[in-house]
Amino acid sequence: MEDAPLMPKPVQRPHPELMIGGGGEKVTVRFAARHADHWNVWGGPVTLAQKGKILEEHCAAVGRDRATILRSANMALVMSEDPAEIEKVQRLYMARLGADEAKARDTVLGGSVA
Repeated sequence: MEDAPLMPKPVQRPHPELMIGGGGEKVTVRFAARHADHWNVWGGPVTLAQKGKILEEHCAAVGRDRATILRSANMALVMSEDPAEIEKVQRLYMARLGADEAKARDTVLGGSVA
């Protein structure tokens, strides 16, 4: 390509942010501890606490300040007052990702708008 400018120019400080997504404790989280600027995982508070502790252990092993890694999470959102609708999404999550009930309850954020 010629004369194809990108506007606005991407931020380079000192390089583009490297986001690593995944919760595999032996490989993915260890790789994130070594290389990621940003780490993302599927899960709610319970999962984030467990996986975050593992990330911190991997950071310590490689001499990295854990505070230098931005953390984020994905959750399935169900806005409904019908418990059956929330349960339906939990079952779907379990089927698609091979998760157990506890993981589904932690990852599926469901309830009324209120």
